[in-house]
Amino acid sequence: MYRSILVPLDGSPLGEQAVPAAVALCRLTAARLHLVHVRTVDWLLGRGEDMPDERSYLEAVCGGVSNDLGESVSFALLPHDEPRRLGPNPAPAEVAARLTDYARTNGIGLIVMATHGRGGFSRLYFGSVVEALLATVETPLLLIRPTVEADPDRWKGTHPLRRILVPVAGAMAEAIIDAAHDLGSSTGASFTLLRVVALPTPAYEPLAPVASIASPQDLDAARRAAEEELQRLAEPLRKAGHQTTIDIAVGHSPANAILECARSGQYDAITLGTHARRGIDRMLLGSVANKVLRAADCPTLVVPPAATAEEREPRADQSSTPESR
Repeated sequence: MYRSILVPLDGSPLGEQAVPAAVALCRLTAARLHLVHVRTVDWLLGRGEDMPDERSYLEAVCGGVSNDLGESVSFALLPHDEPRRLGPNPAPAEVAARLTDYARTNGIGLIVMATHGRGGFSRLYFGSVVEALLATVETPLLLIRPTVEADPDRWKGTHPLRRILVPVAGAMAEAIIDAAHDLGSSTGASFTLLRVVALPTPAYEPLAPVASIASPQDLDAARRAAEEELQRLAEPLRKAGHQTTIDIAVGHSPANAILECARSGQYDAITLGTHARRGIDRMLLGSVANKVLRAADCPTLVVPPAATAEEREPRADQSSTPESR
């Protein structure tokens, strides 16, 4: 269960489309909602846009969700030290560093954010700020693909996450399943654990949740091994009372196999893991996870390597400074 959920906002209707999912989860888990904006010079200069005052803007968003959450919502402007702001086009790593520090300080259990923001669909969050976040943050991110047109009731209601697809493999399998359970336990969600058995292909995709095989002749053995492993991984979810099935896909492209399974099963969310924080495998670019993020129609929960309950606890030597409504 989550105790605190963070939604970074940039002042755009697209970015705000992460709010309903966060509100729904807060209602189900009694978590506190944290709305955060990283201040930049853009808000001072406007850049030709009619940008509202940041504090008034966040107060308005708090007011929009107060009927659902009451006093369990707060906001923060980062950096905290007035009147400091980041530059007009801050590096994604600089924005991510502010959000990461806030998440650590306030014991955030989940970050919910839209994949697109102020710049629209030409400015991809997961290609910049989300990428930078996943290089440093220990907190899972629930990424929401916004619609082109903002809903007039954009802070109200959302489709419940009742069917969750969980592609798993390797050392992070248990951590990914734990994160999926945290997301779905409050809604009584069912889970499908997926393993992709990859046919030989010249392309190397290092972050693929696959059971790789040396040749097509090994397919039967690979399927049997995958089934045994998935049954073992499914057992804790079943003991917790969740309907849990397993699925094995075979193909040359793990990303396409995951997307095809997600679409055919009409899942409400997909859970993916990331691996290394440094080097060529850092983050998702060029990876299976990146392809799934770009093409998935449903929300995607992305789990960093260090997303453990212990690391999400607030640190004793820090104090939080959110502002209650």
